[in-house]
Amino acid sequence: MSDKIKIAVVGSGNVTLTLIKGLEFYKNSTEGLWHPKISGLTLRDITISAVFDIDSFQGRKKNRSSDYKL
Repeated sequence: MSDKIKIAVVGSGNVTLTLIKGLEFYKNSTEGLWHPKISGLTLRDITISAVFDIDSFQGRKKNRSSDYKL
């Protein structure tokens, strides 16, 4: 069994971007983290394996005004 964590993320918005930037930032310096090691694992053991973005409007017409009812 590997002691690595692989993460696949669905949705590539602001929260995902912040997560990825945070993981990369704290791999170099764990100063400021409350728990730099959990169960013997550190941030160096976490890798992003995939990011999927889902668009709910895919395949629809460009005019989305009909989706909103007043």
